[in-house]
Amino acid sequence: MIDETQLFTKMAEAHGAIAADDRALIDAVAARALARGDSRPNTFVHGDYKLNNLTVELDRDGCRVSGVFDLHEARFGDGALDVVRQACGYLDTKPAMARAFVDSYLGRVAADARIRELMPLYVINDRMKFWEFSTRPDARAAWSQGKTFRDWASR
Repeated sequence: MIDETQLFTKMAEAHGAIAADDRALIDAVAARALARGDSRPNTFVHGDYKLNNLTVELDRDGCRVSGVFDLHEARFGDGALDVVRQACGYLDTKPAMARAFVDSYLGRVAADARIRELMPLYVINDRMKFWEFSTRPDARAAWSQGKTFRDWASR
């Protein structure tokens, strides 16, 4: 995960989209994750787990996910990775839903302090993919104008 984050960071640096403060944040978060030493259990990670990539079925117990698609970022890793993209998406559109989504996830998994410790790396990894793409000189997204990665991703 750290290697992937560094790869996307270097690509963003190549087109001038990473400031010294951005690099300091990324390096500090990576160092904290490495110092942690142990990792969480591996499971299937969708990589883009969100409503647009799910089918939902109503049964006698309520709604449940009955299918997933768009598996181009799927891999094995920490299941908490699948919380990041949807939670960050909610921050952009419905901030209260971000907290509800994260709380719902945390209420359904065994308590594990490592989630809180590793989540900054997971957020930076996911957000860096969007940042690198959206700050390319030939197609810089309007929303990224006047922002640094740190400002945008630290929310």
